[in-house]
Amino acid sequence: MYRYNRLGAAKEYAKSTGNEGAMFPWQSGMTGDEQSQVMHLNPITNQWDPDNSRKQRHVSLSIAYNIWNYYSMTNDEDFIRDYGLEMLLNITKFWISMTTYNEETGKYSISNVMGPDEFHEGYPDKEDSGLTNNAYTNIMTSWVFKKVEYFSTHESQDILDDNYKRADFSKEDLKLTKKIRHNLELEFNKDEILAQFDGYFDLKPIDFDYYRRQYGDISRMDRILKAEGDNPDDYQVAKQADSLMALYALREPTFFHIMSDLGYEIPDKHDFITKNIEYYLSRTTHGSTLSRIVYAMLALKVNNNDLAWKLFSQALTSDYYDIQGGTTAEGIHLGVMGATLNVVTCFFAGIDYRGPELEIDPHVPDAWQSIKFNMSFKGTRFYFTVTHDQVRVIPDDDIVVVFKGDKVQLDAHKEKMLNY
Repeated sequence: MYRYNRLGAAKEYAKSTGNEGAMFPWQSGMTGDEQSQVMHLNPITNQWDPDNSRKQRHVSLSIAYNIWNYYSMTNDEDFIRDYGLEMLLNITKFWISMTTYNEETGKYSISNVMGPDEFHEGYPDKEDSGLTNNAYTNIMTSWVFKKVEYFSTHESQDILDDNYKRADFSKEDLKLTKKIRHNLELEFNKDEILAQFDGYFDLKPIDFDYYRRQYGDISRMDRILKAEGDNPDDYQVAKQADSLMALYALREPTFFHIMSDLGYEIPDKHDFITKNIEYYLSRTTHGSTLSRIVYAMLALKVNNNDLAWKLFSQALTSDYYDIQGGTTAEGIHLGVMGATLNVVTCFFAGIDYRGPELEIDPHVPDAWQSIKFNMSFKGTRFYFTVTHDQVRVIPDDDIVVVFKGDKVQLDAHKEKMLNY
């Protein structure tokens, strides 16, 4: 509701940049206007540098993602009817207006954006900031368009007509979403590594060991490079997870369905995940505490439980030990706090709420004996105790869940023990 109450400001923000729909600000405040700074202090040089972080337009995709997750967990039709669908349609209109069609390739591109990796604001030696075809942005745009298509076939015509009118959304817009979501441009190299953005593989590699010897902590390579008169835009270095953020946000089958929709078939999915995780992990400095959360979950996908635990532990204690060197005094990192809870419930305990049914596939860390928590899903309250070899669950209603790929019937108020 915070976002809905600032939908008008987001529409004005989009209009001010020549776009349609709603462009929510990267940093929002009381009224919903853009609060992002335009200059950034480099504590190494004590100089102010330009800050283009407001170009992280993917914040609107996150808002759409949260709308869908809330609906998926609650089946709150009233919210979708009165607020959620109107926001989704306005966000969709914005991303339609952000695309450019290439008649030669038959593909659409999205330009003048930043991905989650805040080290890259633009291209080397170019005055204009912004990147083209950020992988995370394009994949999640395709995903949002698919969700809008879902509601267009699952809601009553009265609800659709009302929301289309409020969002100034048309049937022609809906046709465009179907065309665009199948044809957004992505780049891969010969090893099936997904490019963070167009031209990423043309950037220079970087010798992390050299900078570690010089500076010790290299998590903020952007500041180090700028202090040396260099620029992170020139290098294959990342502050945090970017290309692989979609694999964190989406369930694996959903991610690969989107890739297929875009025309990129991945024959060996496990090999693709493994190679991409290794590639980008070796280029990431974790200058954001949230990066460790994403890579902790990704490490579980390739059965590297030790790495997952190490990264999770660092994220969990990041404010307590002030690992970013003085930021805790300015305020806690609430986002990473919420994300650590998400890793505990969704990935270590393995209770995944992002599909039509609750899916259970635990990866309990060796350091823990059990994980206990409650969860509400589609009106049913669950009480979980997850250990290294068993999941004990009590629902307050009859419901079917998916346990390690198999459907299991749970009876109301009766404990079910699932061994693995």
